Amino acid sequence: MSTKEQALQAIADSPFIMLASADGDQPCIRMIDHLVYGDKVVFIANGKSAKIAQFEANNKVAFATVPSPNVQLEVRCNQAVVTPSTEDLEELKGKLVQKRESAVHMLRGFGENAVAFDITFPSLLASERGREEVIEL
Repeated sequence: MSTKEQALQAIADSPFIMLASADGDQPCIRMIDHLVYGDKVVFIANGKSAKIAQFEANNKVAFATVPSPNVQLEVRCNQAVVTPSTEDLEELKGKLVQKRESAVHMLRGFGENAVAFDITFPSLLASERGREEVIEL
């Protein structure tokens, strides 16, 4: 498996990712459920949440995997962009629940306000046991 494939698999295997956006001139970070689709990360959010306004004002974001005993490779990205997703929302909901069954409660809470977003990025930084590697996509 290539380093790129390993990094994307580490993102997919991470139970959550930390997503950072900007709230005016202040950083704002949160844990989100996510899926990897090809070379992008996809997530579902409540369309009425504060982060939606943050994305509209500045769609530049950063993210990192959440350390987990199952994932040895840590991955982060400081040059990502978030945009409305091109993926089918209902399909994403089903796949998210397959990944983490309790996501059904979050999605139920979003109701009709559920919206999907894509996170795209030109490169990733993968770290394992003190060794770092930049992965161009």
